[in-house]
Amino acid sequence: MWRSGELVVIYIFMVEQLCANDWALLSSTLRSYESEGCEDKHLFLSCPGFTRVSLFAASYGQPCINMTGCAPANAVSQYSLLQRAVETCRKKSNCLFQPAERSSCPQHVRLAYKCEPNEFHSRVACEDEKFSLSCSPNQRIAVFRASYGRTQYESMHCPQPQGVPEETCLSNYATESFMELCHGRRRCSVAADINTFAKPPCRHQSRMYLKAVYACVPKKVLQKDRVSANEPDEDPEGSSGFELDNSEPTQKDGKMDDSDEGEDIHINVTQATVTSTRLLFNTINNEENTSSMNTYLNRSPKVDWTEERTANETHFFDVLLLYRIIHYFSSNREKLIAVSAISAAFGLTTVLLFLS
Repeated sequence: MWRSGELVVIYIFMVEQLCANDWALLSSTLRSYESEGCEDKHLFLSCPGFTRVSLFAASYGQPCINMTGCAPANAVSQYSLLQRAVETCRKKSNCLFQPAERSSCPQHVRLAYKCEPNEFHSRVACEDEKFSLSCSPNQRIAVFRASYGRTQYESMHCPQPQGVPEETCLSNYATESFMELCHGRRRCSVAADINTFAKPPCRHQSRMYLKAVYACVPKKVLQKDRVSANEPDEDPEGSSGFELDNSEPTQKDGKMDDSDEGEDIHINVTQATVTSTRLLFNTINNEENTSSMNTYLNRSPKVDWTEERTANETHFFDVLLLYRIIHYFSSNREKLIAVSAISAAFGLTTVLLFLS
């Protein structure tokens, strides 16, 4: 028989898996950007308003000057480069990063990143109701997640009829269906019914509802084939203040001012570890099965729910993600490398928790 604590663990574990898949789906619709140059120079990464830098790849190229005897970059150095870049640019819309202050043989560095939303909203419509979403000019809807049916622990908005017990019963592919209707559009209207979404396996008398999480982002950060046509009040070029800012940050008190922190994210301390472990996985497996690991490790941003998680629930959520990162690897050697990456970001105490 299940104990209550075990049920909570299973529930949070399932939610985390859903978040990872939803984030990977959204990320696949975002444009990729690059910043490159010699490693002893500053690289500037920039995203428009309502988004932040999300690094996903880093690589070394040829030496910047003609020199003999330069050692080629290896997987460890590229892992270190990505980790340092992620730590420097975390939660920032504009980021100034210098790969190496001094180098006897500076190499060409390339960083790849996307501009991810940094503020999400949620909407709920009870069965047979509808809601409308809209964004400002030169912005488009970016769908993160949608569910249709019922979730036992999130049912305050649309209570069950008297005498009908709570249950969890969700429609398949609700996020994909919602994306087809709204993603990349400036405005949309969606009905919460079985004509729009697949019928969930709920009891006959259960009151179903639609719950959606979305963001309004500059249309420039979405892939072109995902964006709806311009409207009369929009700039044809899509700028209106939302172009990527390629200007250098200003200086304050002799230091570069690139302190745009942006909004907080749900799993803020795991970003460097998750991204770095993804690179380690690619190296260990000769870059095979990369897409499955990317989906597996992608994190969930903080969502503006009416019902906020407690601090303990949030911490448990983060712990489960790290536990899964380590135990994804099959051999002891792979686990040791993953533990090393996590230990660098969290410290020995946290790592010992997973080994106990």
